[in-house]
Amino acid sequence: MSNKCAVCKKSATQTCSACGQVFYCAREHQKQDWKQHKKFCVPFKITTDEVLGRCVVATRNLRPGEVIMKQAPLILGPKVVSAPLCLSCHKKLNLEEKARYECDKCKWPLCGQECEASPLHQAECQVFAQAEFVPTVKSDNSRQPVYSSIAPLRALLLKRDHPEKFKILRQCQSHLSEHLATPVYQILRNNLVSFFIDVLKMDTDETEILTICSIFDTNCFDVRNPKGTVNVRGLYPTISLLSHDCKQNTRHSFHGDDFHLLLTATVPIKKGELITTTYTQTLWGTLTRRAHLKMSKHFDCTCDRCKDPTELGSYVGAVNCTECGDGSKIVSCNPLDKAADWKCQKCGFVIEGKEMVWGTDFLKDEISKLDKRDPKGFEEFLVKYKETLHQKNSFCLQVKYALIQMYGSLEGYRLAELEFSVVLLSVVVVAVVLVPVVPVVPVPVVPVLLVPVVPVLVVPVLPVPVVPVLPVPVVPVLVLPVLPVVVPLAPVLSVPVMPLLPVRVVAVSPSTKKSKC
Repeated sequence: MSNKCAVCKKSATQTCSACGQVFYCAREHQKQDWKQHKKFCVPFKITTDEVLGRCVVATRNLRPGEVIMKQAPLILGPKVVSAPLCLSCHKKLNLEEKARYECDKCKWPLCGQECEASPLHQAECQVFAQAEFVPTVKSDNSRQPVYSSIAPLRALLLKRDHPEKFKILRQCQSHLSEHLATPVYQILRNNLVSFFIDVLKMDTDETEILTICSIFDTNCFDVRNPKGTVNVRGLYPTISLLSHDCKQNTRHSFHGDDFHLLLTATVPIKKGELITTTYTQTLWGTLTRRAHLKMSKHFDCTCDRCKDPTELGSYVGAVNCTECGDGSKIVSCNPLDKAADWKCQKCGFVIEGKEMVWGTDFLKDEISKLDKRDPKGFEEFLVKYKETLHQKNSFCLQVKYALIQMYGSLEGYRLAELEFSVVLLSVVVVAVVLVPVVPVVPVPVVPVLLVPVVPVLVVPVLPVPVVPVLPVPVVPVLVLPVLPVVVPLAPVLSVPVMPLLPVRVVAVSPSTKKSKC
């Protein structure tokens, strides 16, 4: 980078504040050059590292929440195995619930006439129509391999219609040799290659087809919209150069009908630091994350989180020591070696590495088999493993995350259908947070015997001007045998200060349905 003004070529000391890459001798010259410079003005640069290869580093200090880059996908398309979707807008098609609409020319299922006429669909439609290929898409909404040809076809059409964009695609890393050793690529070699060459009559060869597939598997992002109606993958060439870190310093989101990706800083990033993302799941433990990265991205992660047995103090991958029984944690003696023993931090109890790997795989399989439309199985999982898995364990977090998405949205578990006591508890919690603190007069401590809760009707009390009164529903009240009178849980007339009574907190499962009585 030259320290000369981009306009007059004289020596300069001032740089563009946005990217820090271009020098100017005066503000006037910066304004004069902005029309050209804004096309390339970004707060990062692409560089090469001996270990990481091509990577992205910050060219100036970045603030949390600051947008680093915005990029439209070079290619967007279905995953190798996909449920029925529209090849134009990429929205899911529920072929069981509504009349099936098919393109008049190529016979692929679409949303309707508007999507049939979209420019994105026209090129591939022509290829399928000329080949007289009629796709077999089942109407049961199952995930089907018939969509595996769409994304590679769109890449080959880039080669034909936009060679400059295809050149950018071919510059992406492929890891083809590693992928060829997997069973999936043996299937692609036997089926997809002959489909393009013999059926669609495309100008291509086996190496090119498999390289394109490998580039997608190595570099694509999972693309979803907030409503959950889109689940495809997209290739974003520049953003795919971001290095991986299990404690990444950015987040990404998708916007608009073209699903352009917005990359945002989540923590302060200093000039010269790597800009990172994660290519695995944050809620997974180290064993699962490293295995997934090795299989899908073909590298061994050695980030700070993976090297730390406690995972930076989160203990996400740790389990409880049943020998101690006091919540002590069993962690790996060497997290970068999956065969290493695991040891209790307190009593020294040891579990062999192969047993932890087996246990991890077993729990993953058990969770994957749970019915995503019924919270009961997920709740039972938490109860079943409450002694072994602590509350912040990876599997507990995954199950809780699934429950959060079910409560309030599934039939039978909507807000109005949940147990009233849960709603009341929520109201009480909110009230405690929102109501200003009132000074409490100390009262003598009275011994209270634990007795069964007896439902008592609370007499409604009219509001007093001095103390605002919230409407109180009929609720159970503790009956104290040492006192002659039952104390109602209601505002007290003409008394601005209320004494605090010891109460017994009872946890209520949020999935308990309302009684029909």
